[in-house]
Amino acid sequence: MYDEFKELNKQTIDLERRSATVDGVERIPDGIIEVQKARPDGFEYKFSINDNPYYQTHRNNGQVKIGFNAGGKVKEESGDGNITYVERPVEGSLQLMDRMN
Repeated sequence: MYDEFKELNKQTIDLERRSATVDGVERIPDGIIEVQKARPDGFEYKFSINDNPYYQTHRNNGQVKIGFNAGGKVKEESGDGNITYVERPVEGSLQLMDRMN
């Protein structure tokens, strides 16, 4: 997976459009979980989340990146229309951890 991140980070990113995504973003998971122990006497796991700071390296699926209609006048020059995006790696981490507990 880290090799995929390296390749992703080598690409040119369209910083003008937050809705743009880099090629290969669909191969990068939002997060991964490594279960180290799953027995009646204990459950241990480690997790990581894609916290890359660029919007373009995330899928718009609500885990780490959310797109929503901001309303108001359409901003044609942005190429995104009325859609604005929010990155939420902390919330994405908590959401992933909640699925394991």
